[in-house]
Amino acid sequence: QVSASFVAAQSTMGAASSSPWPQEDGVAFSPKEMYHLKQVYFFLCLHTTTLTSCELDEVQFHAIFGCAGTYKGLWKRLFSAVDTKGDGVIDFDEYLTFVTAMKRGDTVGRRQLVFRLLDGDRDGYVEKADYQRVVELRANEARARPRARALTADEECAQFFARVDEDDDGRFSLDDFERYCSIYGDAVVQQILKVVEAMFDNAIDETGISITPTDVRNAKPHIDWQDHKVGFSNFLCCSGTAPVFTKAPAVF
Repeated sequence: QVSASFVAAQSTMGAASSSPWPQEDGVAFSPKEMYHLKQVYFFLCLHTTTLTSCELDEVQFHAIFGCAGTYKGLWKRLFSAVDTKGDGVIDFDEYLTFVTAMKRGDTVGRRQLVFRLLDGDRDGYVEKADYQRVVELRANEARARPRARALTADEECAQFFARVDEDDDGRFSLDDFERYCSIYGDAVVQQILKVVEAMFDNAIDETGISITPTDVRNAKPHIDWQDHKVGFSNFLCCSGTAPVFTKAPAVF
């Protein structure tokens, strides 16, 4: 039994597909791009084992992002950063806020996203161990690329905290982080979001949808992830049976 919210979402998306896709002032994505973003959200809500629709809770999020190679140690922090309501489920609004900040966000939005990612326990402060863990994950990925000698994770953490932690208590707040960025620039923000983007883009690669600061494109427009119009034989080893959506993710 498909829920009313799911049917409403289908109707909205179907209506949008016949529009000329005008972009509203102050909106990061056009209606056409929003259609593709909803398709990505439905994909993320597709249970990786049963191929039925489910909520994007911590279990589902781990199934998608917890095996992301070099970045798999980041999944729990990312879930906490995106789940701004703290209710254990990433709804469409939270997902859209995250994608907007990551791909097309302003300076404030991007800084806040990075701070939430670093503040894994949601206590309003980032400890040295929090920051160093993220730096180590980024450094592990960087080792695969030949480059000039870079700072070690310990060195980078020490250098960063010497500047951001003015009262030398081993932690910093969002205000401290904002002040640091206003003085030294947003290189730290850009570096961390580069890791998050790589993790996210890899996870949604199966959809054929690419999201950039200037465009959202769909290389597989024949697949509609919101329903079972298309058989998912590429997922199934022995059967081409389409998935049945028993519990729809909330989009509106």
